[in-house]
Amino acid sequence: MRTLFTYTVIVVFLFSLTSSGLKVTEVSNESLADLKVYVTTERSETDLIVFFVSDPSFSDGDGLWYLESELNLSDKAICYVQDRFRADLIICITNNKSEAGKP
Repeated sequence: MRTLFTYTVIVVFLFSLTSSGLKVTEVSNESLADLKVYVTTERSETDLIVFFVSDPSFSDGDGLWYLESELNLSDKAICYVQDRFRADLIICITNNKSEAGKP
């Protein structure tokens, strides 16, 4: 069960994710991740719609993420989880840049 403090931290964290683009590195170990992410196709269930850009300079807007290969160059390390209830963030990935951001 999540506490009010947990929800407050999540809201503040989500605001920081959506206020600008993000350079992320995928990690397989949850203990190394700053953020556990669940991916869904249901937009009504998402916290954020994400579009992956091809260059870090293009990650300058809400929901625009650049997949950085070097952990020390990324803003956040993310780990994809299979259980939505263990996720810190639920995203939907889009192929259309104009759809990125808050649902």
